[in-house]
Amino acid sequence: MIDIFAHSISRADFLEGMVRLELVTLVPGENAPDAVAKHAIYLPLEGFLRAASTMDNFLRELSKAGIVKSASPPPAPQHGSGSPNFV
Repeated sequence: MIDIFAHSISRADFLEGMVRLELVTLVPGENAPDAVAKHAIYLPLEGFLRAASTMDNFLRELSKAGIVKSASPPPAPQHGSGSPNFV
């Protein structure tokens, strides 16, 4: 298994039955303190739905343990932000 560290998922796209999640990692440096290294994960739609369910269950566990305050998802982004494929 290869481990990849990421600060966040910056974008999600759906094309031809595949979900593409773009991971970003801040790369501090002298010339570009906000530079970003990117990796992508590709999942078939069914795999993405299973992954979303797994993450939802894990978030509920973190909430129960008091590690996060709420298991509810963050509010949806306003129109015009995020992926152009999800309007």
